[in-house]
Amino acid sequence: CGGDLTGDSGYVSSPPESLNLSSYYCIWERVTPSTANETLTFTVLNGTFGTKPYPSCRFYGTHLSIRAAADEIKLADVCANATTPLVYPSPFSMNKVLATQSSYETNDKMNFTLKYSSSPCGGVLNGPEETVSSPNYPNNYPPNTDCAWSVSYPEGQAIKIHFISLNMEADCEKDNLLLHSGHVPSSPRIGRYCGNSPPSDIISHSNTLWIAFHSDAETQGQGFQLTLEPVTGVDDGYTIQLDFVERFYIENSANCQNDFVETDDDDDDDDDDDDDDDDDDEEIGVQSRSNTFDYIDEQWVSFGRQCGRNIPASIKGTTNKMRVLFRSNGQIQADGFKE
Repeated sequence: CGGDLTGDSGYVSSPPESLNLSSYYCIWERVTPSTANETLTFTVLNGTFGTKPYPSCRFYGTHLSIRAAADEIKLADVCANATTPLVYPSPFSMNKVLATQSSYETNDKMNFTLKYSSSPCGGVLNGPEETVSSPNYPNNYPPNTDCAWSVSYPEGQAIKIHFISLNMEADCEKDNLLLHSGHVPSSPRIGRYCGNSPPSDIISHSNTLWIAFHSDAETQGQGFQLTLEPVTGVDDGYTIQLDFVERFYIENSANCQNDFVETDDDDDDDDDDDDDDDDDDEEIGVQSRSNTFDYIDEQWVSFGRQCGRNIPASIKGTTNKMRVLFRSNGQIQADGFKE
């Protein structure tokens, strides 16, 4: 048993019962280019793993395992009898199916059939800004499709998820989009989404995300499109102070309209420490200091734009999240900044 998982789809199964094997260990592998935007979906169509399946699969017990990324990522361990299909999508370029039948504590036999199929969607994303959409967007997505994205940003960052559109079948049991705060499907779930009402912006609890899209054979829609961008966060109860060090040289212009670095504070509540007398619903506020503007943009409050050659003073945030944006145009370049 074992071998390579070739082609766009195929099947693997346990060794024939006629061999009467008391124990065995089989490995099937698939490796694709790391640049391929592909989701390889594993579906356990049926499986029996003995009369006494463990509540959690033991390494030395009888079980079916799906691994990715040189065995570093566990997508699934199956050791309980499967009465309905079990679906496990993988966006990774290296995948393995491992079948272990052990006679360590039982003589029960394992019997399973697994299907694998690839879809031209999904992949591994590393930022800093990403756009994720359903297959064929903005046209209707295809039926019977699974796509997965594993997202990893640098340590210390959280990820802001902004929905541009959502147009899917209204029943989440049929078509849905899953978000998990972590880079694997077993990570804590943020939410499951369907219908045509996109949620408000979401901030992840870590620097990683798992995004999974599923459609069934029935009604299709336009699907979804969302954007991802990094935000810097620390634990609740702490605030962030930003210091520019060593150098600061950004093209100087009126109101920093050409090149600039801009720092935004998180505005989780209705309190506003800015000096504006106007209400916070205005998109653009008044000029508050040299070369800076304060404004409200969704949940972010700008501390202002900075440019020129003078190192700015320390910037003290009021929450545990802060966003730093840098922009340069096609004209004058300089040494930039370090913070």
